[in-house]
Amino acid sequence: MNQDRLSLTRYVLVFLGVYALLTAAVVAFVELTGIELNSGVNMGVAIASAMAAGQKFVKDHGRLPSKSERHRLTAASVLWSLLLSSAALGAWFWIAGAWGELVELVNSLGGTVVAISVLVALIVYCLVLWISYGWLLRKVAGQVKTA
Repeated sequence: MNQDRLSLTRYVLVFLGVYALLTAAVVAFVELTGIELNSGVNMGVAIASAMAAGQKFVKDHGRLPSKSERHRLTAASVLWSLLLSSAALGAWFWIAGAWGELVELVNSLGGTVVAISVLVALIVYCLVLWISYGWLLRKVAGQVKTA
């Protein structure tokens, strides 16, 4: 079992690498063009990152991830992408000196609204990654056996 956990690390690292590169590309695009993008782009980045990690898994193992592996891939991908995104946003707010604006925004919306919004977004994000490592990967990978 421990070997299974270690073997999934490389796929989480693939997810994070693609996630970081695509996020940087989106940020650069927004900065260069001034075009504002919606949250659908963020979900697209997550889906593409999961597809890259999932396809690497299929290539290495000749099968789709098992239900247990999907759970662990999804959980690790959510956790690490949230940590990476939080660190990047925190650095941006610190560099821009915009902490006061963030606090003002949260206060104007109300803590309950912000908490519910974050919870709903987290649930949707988990569901999108779960589907990406399962049904969508099965569609993209073609005829491979399931575990």
